[in-house]
Amino acid sequence: MSRPSWMKSIRFQLSLWYTLALAAVFIFAGSLLYVGVLRVLVRQTDQALFMEAGQIAQALPSPGDSKSHNDEPNPTALIDQISQPVSLSSRLISNTVFVRLARLDSGRTVALSSSLANQPELSADLVRMSPPQPGHPLARFTGPDEESRVRCLSLAVPRTAYFLQVAVPWDQTEDFLTNLSVGICGAVLLFLLASVAGSWLLVGKTLQPIDAIVTKAEKMTGADFSPLLPEDAVSDNEVGHLVTALNALMKRLHSAFDAQRRFTADSSHELRTPLTILQGEFELALGRERTPEDYKTVLISGLEEIARMTRIVDSLSVLARYDAAQPASYPDFGQEVRLARIIDEAADTLKQRIREKNMRLVIDAEADIRVYGSADALCRMARNLVENAIAYTEPGGRVEVKTERENGTCRLTVSDNGVGISPDDLPHVFERFYRADKARSYKGGTGLGLSIVSSIVEEHGGQITVESEIGRGTTFTVTLPYLD
Repeated sequence: MSRPSWMKSIRFQLSLWYTLALAAVFIFAGSLLYVGVLRVLVRQTDQALFMEAGQIAQALPSPGDSKSHNDEPNPTALIDQISQPVSLSSRLISNTVFVRLARLDSGRTVALSSSLANQPELSADLVRMSPPQPGHPLARFTGPDEESRVRCLSLAVPRTAYFLQVAVPWDQTEDFLTNLSVGICGAVLLFLLASVAGSWLLVGKTLQPIDAIVTKAEKMTGADFSPLLPEDAVSDNEVGHLVTALNALMKRLHSAFDAQRRFTADSSHELRTPLTILQGEFELALGRERTPEDYKTVLISGLEEIARMTRIVDSLSVLARYDAAQPASYPDFGQEVRLARIIDEAADTLKQRIREKNMRLVIDAEADIRVYGSADALCRMARNLVENAIAYTEPGGRVEVKTERENGTCRLTVSDNGVGISPDDLPHVFERFYRADKARSYKGGTGLGLSIVSSIVEEHGGQITVESEIGRGTTFTVTLPYLD
């Protein structure tokens, strides 16, 4: 049979464990208090009995006393002496003292106090007790029943053949200890009830933000990524830190969801454009009879659009791989790469475009600069940066690629003297499918090149920055860890 839901709650479990822990502490403390009081009372009673026994022993006649003509003292005189009111110690709860004088060798009773003579059963119990060894007094509990229980001290009288048994009733002390135990149990129970109520309220107040989060999360629908709790409602404790972290997570989810939605819309738009062009050209070609040259022109145009879609799909695949944190999908990832070599390879793939635009490509790369990563990925990064510079630079312009070392890092700089980027567009140039103003419109691109560059740089532990001025050009700077 499963437990009720309220018994499974964190509030109940924390309150239960808190109460059990306090119960253990209270019971342990109460037990220590009871045992401590008991030991103190027993020790004080034994000390008082020893003092009483010493006073009585001093009153006994010594063996050489002239008043005693026999080996044994006069029992009547002893009884009279013992029966006199003794100065009971203030440490004793009872005012009654039982005294018995007996011989060490036979244990025969020599004299009894009048209080003990009236207690034949107790007297018989004292007679059955073993005589003490000289110099070794014995203290123990005895008595015919619980109500007549006494604390008895047996002490050999120095320089005589006798021993004394001095006892006091223990019933009053037992009553005191019983009342003490009842009081301790009542106090423990009262403290436990208070702790149960306090822990229930305290845990409930502590978990209140979590309950609010659950309620808010259950009511969330669609793309609602608003904060789970207002900032002013977050406390400065562990739960408050959790709420703050969850609110930050909601913000990141909102940004990621918004970026994904924008990315999906942009992807659809970018792929729809060449498909629309293909459909229009094919429909136009099929509208009437065409010459072979016209059909060839349509097919060439279609191939160009297909190539453009292929570039888009390829770029999306690369970005998806980096979004999944799988840069190691490059076969050569984790190798030593010389920047000068990958820059030369990137420049070779763009020679045709450079010649078509009658541009100058200036490369100033140190031959011994090495980094750690993927040659294919870094070559693609350099090619995208140079291709971007060529695309947005007017014919006859100039593109410069430079590498240098600085403070344990290496810098790759790609500069052009093209149309530049406006300050409003600079923060967005690395976003996917982002299009700047009309001055930087380029139909041959996919809008993903700089996003791929940013992902590659990030996966290689580097940073990329951009500086630009309208009409004067743009500079991209990539900083990567230098490999000694």
